[in-house]
Amino acid sequence: MNYIVKIALIGDYGVGKSSIGNTFDNKGNSSVCSTIGVDFINKELIYDKYNFKLQLWDTAGQERFRSIVHTYFRELNVAVLIFDTTLSNTLYNIEQWNIELDHINKNPALIKVLVGNKVDRKDKYIDHVKINDYCKRFNMNYYETSTKDKDTVDKLFNGILNQIVEKLRSKEIKLRKYVRYVDISNNKNKIIKKKNIERKKTGCCIIL
Repeated sequence: MNYIVKIALIGDYGVGKSSIGNTFDNKGNSSVCSTIGVDFINKELIYDKYNFKLQLWDTAGQERFRSIVHTYFRELNVAVLIFDTTLSNTLYNIEQWNIELDHINKNPALIKVLVGNKVDRKDKYIDHVKINDYCKRFNMNYYETSTKDKDTVDKLFNGILNQIVEKLRSKEIKLRKYVRYVDISNNKNKIIKKKNIERKKTGCCIIL
């Protein structure tokens, strides 16, 4: 089956949302400008025999873009809430992001994950007490990432896809389906050749 998954990267300005998106999309840590409003990444992949089209929305963290960002909360399947492990206030602000998200998105099957980014930094500080509190209260799994280590970003998205597959199998989640484009141009010659082989002559006529 082919499914569309809408994912939003959510969090304060500068926590590394764009860098995580670019790393996942194999563009490396190439983001040098802050996101204005919302950026979009479209990625198709196969996970556990399911075909997924991931629509990744990279949302701006600045207050002036809040109303724009909120419009993308409504039909989400997955919310990735990101904080900077070197800035404790970005972790504490996750609670407000959760409140805003729950106010707008009423999907009971919404998958939420919490991500501590920039764990490669020596000046990081990880408040595990606060993280555990958020994970219990908001029903989130926790991941740590560094865009300098793509494996950590891949682990994050593999974890998300694993949750989606589990919910699909248990019928806890409903996702939009899509039809994959299949290029049949390479098959045309085979079909024509097959027809030519099957031609039979009867008198002066050719019967297909």
